[in-house]
Amino acid sequence: MALKNTTQRWGWLAQALHWAMALLIIEQLTTGRIMAWLGAGEAQDELFYALHEPLGVLALLLLIVRFGWRMLSPTPTLPEAMPTWQVRASHISHWGLYIAITLMIGSAWSMASFANFPVSPNAPWTLPNFSDYNRDIARRSYNVHVWVGWTIVTLVSVHMIAAIKHHIIDKDTVLRRMLPERFFKPDGETS
Repeated sequence: MALKNTTQRWGWLAQALHWAMALLIIEQLTTGRIMAWLGAGEAQDELFYALHEPLGVLALLLLIVRFGWRMLSPTPTLPEAMPTWQVRASHISHWGLYIAITLMIGSAWSMASFANFPVSPNAPWTLPNFSDYNRDIARRSYNVHVWVGWTIVTLVSVHMIAAIKHHIIDKDTVLRRMLPERFFKPDGETS
């Protein structure tokens, strides 16, 4: 499998970044909900926060790499039979995910920064705070974080449903081109 994308399929780097981000997003949303359910100050909450914070920083780094790679490598073309509205919806949902993930990470950093909780992802360095303590901005950042989280859940759900629909109903290559080639025979049938 090629490193770079082609007009027919995603390369192995784009696939690895896609699936790593997918797993990371599911983990972060799950951990975030558990933290909200437990409430601040609980011992278990501290354990989840110790996991949530460094993986949030990892998500930021992966997002930067993924976006950069997307700009440098060609994007596979969508099937010619795909209706125009689906092509537009695909582009809107993909860019919507990029924007929502960026807002999710930014609101987390803002929330921690204005709550005066330095973001130090179990590393010898700390991300800089935006400003001094400001409870109002920290609370607003939290609200943005929660609402963007639900937006991501919605966008990811639509993304998954569309991929499955393309594979099962349309029987096109939209899903297959994001999976390693070894899962499919050359004619497109599953092994």
